[in-house]
Amino acid sequence: MKKLLAVIAALFIASSAFAGKFGTYVTGNYDIDGSFYSSNSESASMFSQGGNLSVHWYFLGNLGVYANLGFNSPVGGKIDDVKILTDGLFVDGLFGLTYKYDMSKHFQLLFSGGFHFTSFNPNRSLDQSYSSFGFGGDIGVRYLPVKFLYLTGGLMVSFDPAFNSNTSSVSYKVPESNYFGIRPYVGIGFLIYEKK
Repeated sequence: MKKLLAVIAALFIASSAFAGKFGTYVTGNYDIDGSFYSSNSESASMFSQGGNLSVHWYFLGNLGVYANLGFNSPVGGKIDDVKILTDGLFVDGLFGLTYKYDMSKHFQLLFSGGFHFTSFNPNRSLDQSYSSFGFGGDIGVRYLPVKFLYLTGGLMVSFDPAFNSNTSSVSYKVPESNYFGIRPYVGIGFLIYEKK
């Protein structure tokens, strides 16, 4: 988990080197998340809220690359119809391609998709965590009332068919499992550089 976060942080820091070369939009979002897990032995639904940071780099007109990293705290859920409240932590990321469609001078439609991962610990006091890997997408709208400031909102979805259970000593893939997430969000962002 710590190694994964270190690699992701390094990628976001290194991305600042490209800000002066590509059209770069940096956004901070508030989101609520619904996550649904099922396997051949159990099912679970979990709900959380938190924030995420996304960066869009447009290097070929309206086409570019996209990175999103989110941190959420669970607020409740159920495992096999038993209600649970947790003090855990959810971390997830989405990395891939992005495209923006200019509807007008002030409005843009956003389409992004690619590789998705999730890592979460349902209870920070326990030596147990979970991770999943798959793909996801982000559909949103961007409103630019002024040149370098914008408001945004949208919906992220993900589907991870690879689900792992981890402890400090062992990690194994849970058979016949999948993980689905849906996350509406709103945010504010800054246009750092616009490629001419």
